[in-house]
Amino acid sequence: MAKIVTLIEDTGRDDGLEKEHGLSFYIEAAGHKILFDTGAGNRFLTNAEALDIDISQADTLVISHGHYDHGGGMEAFLEINQKAGIYIRRDAFLPHYSLKQEGWTDIGICSKLKNSPRMRFTEQEFQIDEGLFLFSNVKGRVLWPDSNQNLKVKIGDRYVQDDFAHEQNLVISEDGRKILVAGCAHNGIINVLEHYRQLKNEMPDLVVGGLHLTNPRAGTSIEPEIVREIGDRLSAYPCSYMVCHCTGEEAYGILRRKLGDRIQYIRTGDVIH
Repeated sequence: MAKIVTLIEDTGRDDGLEKEHGLSFYIEAAGHKILFDTGAGNRFLTNAEALDIDISQADTLVISHGHYDHGGGMEAFLEINQKAGIYIRRDAFLPHYSLKQEGWTDIGICSKLKNSPRMRFTEQEFQIDEGLFLFSNVKGRVLWPDSNQNLKVKIGDRYVQDDFAHEQNLVISEDGRKILVAGCAHNGIINVLEHYRQLKNEMPDLVVGGLHLTNPRAGTSIEPEIVREIGDRLSAYPCSYMVCHCTGEEAYGILRRKLGDRIQYIRTGDVIH
């Protein structure tokens, strides 16, 4: 049975663990020890040690997309782990920016790391092995998160709208069960799930990760009626949901009223079996 530990998330419990604006999961499943994202720095390592998890023994690192709060700890990971391949979209190393009140802010990951021989640049569909599958190329724009409008890629001297071609999702298959792990679902969770359905002709049993229904820095949520519409669509799928990070607690509360026990909020240190 798969085990997923939230190493870093924006919120936490009174257990002494570090927390930050970022996301990192440690996963034991399908014969692997997987790190999915690294958070913004090395705090995921501090928490892993406190939780008696040996990151040096991870055999796979998946980076969901090219933002610092998901890939900022890669350098720290490379220092402590000497064997895991890093599965990442090549475009994740493009210069990513966010437009804030103070102007353009660099939110990308360290571009020099793209030259590491540990990088395994993934395609739109990438089968690591029988139990692990990655996919990107989500084109749908149904209920596409409005907060994406401030997220750009710098091409030359121009800032162009990020289309999130650098975002990928992990599918874990074990014991007849499918788990979809998303970092932020910038492409919109409905579009991600519909793309999965097109690829696999089924839906996952469990969806884990951020749904990008809030702007964590501004502390604002998207419009409640839009969250309710997303909830209506999620409730029609035969899935359970474990959400966190950029989902936001206000949006989660709305989804919870719609989905009941089918949706849970996970915090730093929480374990999913």
